[in-house]
Amino acid sequence: SFVILLDRLKCLLYRSIQKKMKMKLATWKNSGKYFTYKDYKIFYKESGTGDPLLLTHGFPTSSWDWNKVWDSLSKQYKVYAMDMLGYGFSSKPSVRKYSVRH
Repeated sequence: SFVILLDRLKCLLYRSIQKKMKMKLATWKNSGKYFTYKDYKIFYKESGTGDPLLLTHGFPTSSWDWNKVWDSLSKQYKVYAMDMLGYGFSSKPSVRKYSVRH
């Protein structure tokens, strides 16, 4: 029926979008680096030339928040972004409490 066809199309479209997003996210990760802070790995990404511009992510997100404007900003600035400890591709210590208050 028509409803079943629509459901299948939505499913195929969702999978296609999900696959593209995963590929972009993998590219984001592969183009980044890590540094060590107190035995934890911190993911960061840098690119561009010019004056430095440090981008920070909100709670509870990651440096990936900046992916849509990254290339534009990199044309004018030396852009830096990192995943804070416990988020994104950075280490996630199990002995820490994560909350808005701390």
